[in-house]
Amino acid sequence: MSADDLSAVWTAIKARAAAEITGLPIFWPREPNEMPDTPAPFVYFELIVDKAGAPVSYGGGRGRNTYRNGAELNGYVFVPRNYTVEAEAALSERVAAAFRSYRSDVISCFDATPMLVGNGSDLVPAGFESAADQYECTVVAIDLFFDQIG
Repeated sequence: MSADDLSAVWTAIKARAAAEITGLPIFWPREPNEMPDTPAPFVYFELIVDKAGAPVSYGGGRGRNTYRNGAELNGYVFVPRNYTVEAEAALSERVAAAFRSYRSDVISCFDATPMLVGNGSDLVPAGFESAADQYECTVVAIDLFFDQIG
Protein backbone atom coordinates (compact mmCIF):
# COMPACT_ATOMS: atom_id res chain seq x y z
CA MET A 1 0.00 0.00 0.00
CA SER A 2 1.46 3.35 -0.94
CA ALA A 3 0.36 6.90 -1.62
CA ASP A 4 2.43 9.38 -3.57
CA ASP A 5 0.93 12.28 -1.70
CA LEU A 6 -1.84 13.25 0.65
CA SER A 7 -4.19 14.00 -2.25
CA ALA A 8 -4.33 10.26 -3.01
CA VAL A 9 -5.47 9.66 0.56
CA TRP A 10 -8.25 12.24 0.24
CA THR A 11 -9.27 10.75 -3.13
CA ALA A 12 -9.53 7.27 -1.57
CA ILE A 13 -11.56 8.57 1.39
CA LYS A 14 -13.94 10.53 -0.84
CA ALA A 15 -14.44 7.58 -3.19
CA ARG A 16 -15.25 5.22 -0.32
CA ALA A 17 -17.64 7.71 1.29
CA ALA A 18 -19.46 8.39 -2.00
CA ALA A 19 -19.85 4.67 -2.71
CA GLU A 20 -21.02 3.63 0.76
CA ILE A 21 -22.80 6.62 2.33
CA THR A 22 -25.70 7.22 -0.01
CA GLY A 23 -28.68 9.45 0.70
CA LEU A 24 -26.75 11.53 3.25
CA PRO A 25 -25.12 14.76 2.04
CA ILE A 26 -21.35 14.74 2.59
CA PHE A 27 -19.43 17.96 3.24
CA TRP A 28 -15.65 18.25 2.82
CA PRO A 29 -13.07 20.76 4.04
CA ARG A 30 -12.31 23.67 1.72
CA GLU A 31 -15.18 22.87 -0.62
CA PRO A 32 -18.35 24.92 -1.10
CA ASN A 33 -20.59 23.29 1.50
CA GLU A 34 -23.99 24.91 1.66
CA MET A 35 -26.12 24.37 4.74
CA PRO A 36 -29.75 23.55 3.94
CA ASP A 37 -32.35 26.22 4.74
CA THR A 38 -34.31 23.67 6.76
CA PRO A 39 -32.08 21.59 9.05
CA ALA A 40 -31.48 18.15 7.54
CA PRO A 41 -28.93 15.40 8.30
CA PHE A 42 -25.43 15.60 6.81
CA VAL A 43 -21.89 14.43 7.56
CA TYR A 44 -18.73 16.55 7.55
CA PHE A 45 -15.32 14.87 7.36
CA GLU A 46 -11.93 16.02 8.60
CA LEU A 47 -8.59 14.18 8.46
CA ILE A 48 -6.01 14.55 11.22
CA VAL A 49 -2.64 13.11 10.21
CA ASP A 50 -0.08 12.08 12.82
CA LYS A 51 3.63 12.64 12.37
CA ALA A 52 5.19 9.74 10.45
CA GLY A 53 7.34 7.41 12.49
CA ALA A 54 10.45 5.50 11.52
CA PRO A 55 10.53 3.89 8.07
CA VAL A 56 8.64 0.60 7.79
CA SER A 57 10.77 -0.47 4.82
CA TYR A 58 13.89 0.65 3.03
CA GLY A 59 13.66 0.87 -0.73
CA GLY A 60 16.83 1.54 -2.63
CA GLY A 61 18.53 4.47 -1.00
CA ARG A 62 17.88 7.91 0.29
CA GLY A 63 14.43 9.24 -0.54
CA ARG A 64 12.96 5.81 -1.34
CA ASN A 65 12.01 4.59 2.14
CA THR A 66 8.41 3.81 3.05
CA TYR A 67 6.94 5.68 6.01
CA ARG A 68 3.71 4.68 7.72
CA ASN A 69 1.45 7.59 8.66
CA GLY A 70 -1.24 7.17 11.27
CA ALA A 71 -4.34 9.31 10.95
CA GLU A 72 -7.84 9.78 12.26
CA LEU A 73 -10.72 10.47 9.95
CA ASN A 74 -13.54 12.16 11.85
CA GLY A 75 -17.03 12.11 10.41
CA TYR A 76 -19.28 14.61 12.17
CA VAL A 77 -22.84 13.39 11.70
CA PHE A 78 -25.25 16.28 12.22
CA VAL A 79 -28.98 15.74 12.60
CA PRO A 80 -31.74 18.27 13.35
CA ARG A 81 -32.48 18.71 17.05
CA ASN A 82 -35.85 16.94 16.71
CA TYR A 83 -34.26 13.61 15.65
CA THR A 84 -34.41 10.69 18.05
CA VAL A 85 -31.17 9.31 19.44
CA GLU A 86 -31.98 6.02 17.66
CA ALA A 87 -32.22 7.74 14.27
CA GLU A 88 -28.97 9.63 14.94
CA ALA A 89 -27.25 6.40 15.99
CA ALA A 90 -28.43 4.64 12.82
CA LEU A 91 -26.98 7.36 10.57
CA SER A 92 -23.73 7.39 12.54
CA GLU A 93 -23.40 3.63 12.23
CA ARG A 94 -23.80 3.90 8.44
CA VAL A 95 -20.81 6.24 8.38
CA ALA A 96 -18.80 3.96 10.69
CA ALA A 97 -19.66 0.84 8.69
CA ALA A 98 -18.43 2.47 5.47
CA PHE A 99 -14.88 2.58 6.84
CA ARG A 100 -14.68 -0.09 9.56
CA SER A 101 -12.17 -2.79 8.53
CA TYR A 102 -11.79 -1.27 5.06
CA ARG A 103 -8.57 -1.51 3.08
CA SER A 104 -7.69 -0.18 -0.37
CA ASP A 105 -4.35 0.18 -2.13
CA VAL A 106 -4.00 3.63 -0.52
CA ILE A 107 -5.58 3.53 2.96
CA SER A 108 -6.17 0.95 5.66
CA CYS A 109 -8.98 1.66 8.10
CA PHE A 110 -9.51 -0.17 11.35
CA ASP A 111 -11.78 0.84 14.18
CA ALA A 112 -14.69 3.20 13.52
CA THR A 113 -16.48 4.32 16.66
CA PRO A 114 -19.52 6.63 16.84
CA MET A 115 -19.43 8.88 19.92
CA LEU A 116 -22.36 11.10 20.83
CA VAL A 117 -21.27 14.74 21.16
CA GLY A 118 -24.64 16.34 21.80
CA ASN A 119 -25.54 19.88 20.83
CA GLY A 120 -23.80 20.90 17.61
CA SER A 121 -23.06 24.35 19.04
CA ASP A 122 -20.59 22.64 21.42
CA LEU A 123 -18.30 22.30 18.38
CA VAL A 124 -18.45 25.99 17.44
CA PRO A 125 -15.81 28.39 18.78
CA ALA A 126 -17.14 31.14 21.06
CA GLY A 127 -18.21 34.23 19.12
CA PHE A 128 -18.47 32.34 15.82
CA GLU A 129 -21.84 32.61 14.12
CA SER A 130 -23.16 29.21 13.08
CA ALA A 131 -26.34 27.25 12.44
CA ALA A 132 -24.85 24.35 14.42
CA ASP A 133 -27.10 25.12 17.39
CA GLN A 134 -29.99 23.73 15.31
CA TYR A 135 -28.30 20.31 15.24
CA GLU A 136 -27.22 17.41 17.42
CA CYS A 137 -23.92 15.77 16.55
CA THR A 138 -22.19 12.40 16.75
CA VAL A 139 -18.53 12.11 15.79
CA VAL A 140 -17.42 8.91 14.11
CA ALA A 141 -13.71 8.44 14.84
CA ILE A 142 -12.03 6.23 12.23
CA ASP A 143 -8.45 5.06 12.79
CA LEU A 144 -6.48 4.59 9.60
CA PHE A 145 -3.00 4.60 8.16
CA PHE A 146 -1.37 5.19 4.80
CA ASP A 147 2.16 4.79 3.51
CA GLN A 148 4.31 7.39 1.78
CA ILE A 149 7.61 6.98 0.02
CA GLY A 150 10.20 9.62 0.59
